[in-house]
Amino acid sequence: MKFKVSVVVPIYNVEKYIAQCLESLSAQTLHDVEIVLVDDCGTDKSVSIAERYAAADARMKIVRREKNGGLSAARNTGIENSSAPFVMFCDSDDFVEPKFCEMLLAAIESSNADMAMCGTSQVLENGKKKRTSSYFRINAEGSQSITESVVRRTNPCVWNKIYRRDILQTHAIWFPEGLYSEDEYFWRVYCLHAKTIAFIPGELYNYRIRSNSIMSNISRKKSVHSADVLKIAIEYYDYLKKNNFLGEYRGYALEMFINFAQAALDRTDTKRHGDIYDMARDFIKREGLSSEDFPPELKRAFVMLQSGLLSGVARRLFFGLVKIEEKAYKKKIYFAGIPVWKTQYDKEKKTGRLFGLFPVYTLRGKCDNAVRSVCE
Repeated sequence: MKFKVSVVVPIYNVEKYIAQCLESLSAQTLHDVEIVLVDDCGTDKSVSIAERYAAADARMKIVRREKNGGLSAARNTGIENSSAPFVMFCDSDDFVEPKFCEMLLAAIESSNADMAMCGTSQVLENGKKKRTSSYFRINAEGSQSITESVVRRTNPCVWNKIYRRDILQTHAIWFPEGLYSEDEYFWRVYCLHAKTIAFIPGELYNYRIRSNSIMSNISRKKSVHSADVLKIAIEYYDYLKKNNFLGEYRGYALEMFINFAQAALDRTDTKRHGDIYDMARDFIKREGLSSEDFPPELKRAFVMLQSGLLSGVARRLFFGLVKIEEKAYKKKIYFAGIPVWKTQYDKEKKTGRLFGLFPVYTLRGKCDNAVRSVCE
């Protein structure tokens, strides 16, 4: 059978949800769909369930990996073992509406776009839908040129979109294996080579919110993979550099670097912040970056990142008598628990006394750099 669309479905320990996922794919109104199920060597009954569905639907095939490689590796395996001119993705704990493939294929073909995207609904573990967040909503319609503005306001999730195989193959676009937040990289790299995107406002993809999912754990500082988001930003910068896009997108890439460094720190336990700062400073040193390479609103964030003082850092000095909280846009100093000084950074630097002003000195009698604004 010659397929029009290949849907890649990585499978790893989702026995509670996979039946609904595969039923929704079997029920697609577009019949010419190849469904590539990638066994990523899980430990539950997910693959056994998938085998039953594959035996009943000739469009489904199971591809087995030799060892667990994670979501990126499983998706790459699925792409390699698919055949249709258009490629889509579906996570095995999610499910899709009956016209998911048909409408996305029609959108990309009718507009001759390089990509098409639909809306997403959010589903709780109990099966009930919640109000869709702005992150997943589509506020555009029809075909549009892919500009930096479009990239910025479009969520990077790969599973609510359809892609052209020839673009993937010509430019060797893959998911970065061994890293989480892989959608961020894949989406941005694809957009470098795609010219247009077609939008379908309807919510055709159902994203399940799970309390123990990878992304939930990362956002709650429970995962050692939280730092991967910064690695993704550096990988993207390196792709731009290697493929001669850096001249056009350097500013965007450096802004992404700062923002993703912030995200990595926000998602990571403070005990592992040192690793993120080291990674950021290694990149800064490698590229020879200075604050002048960044737009004015990011210069201070860069300086604090370079010195290990990006948003959310709190330090205690003099046996806890002095506490300094520093963020990318403000610094606040407490003396004996009382806020004594605040510096606000926006277009103009503003300082002010909150409760008196105490000169604070180190044991050696010199003003500590961290509290110089108080001393002076």
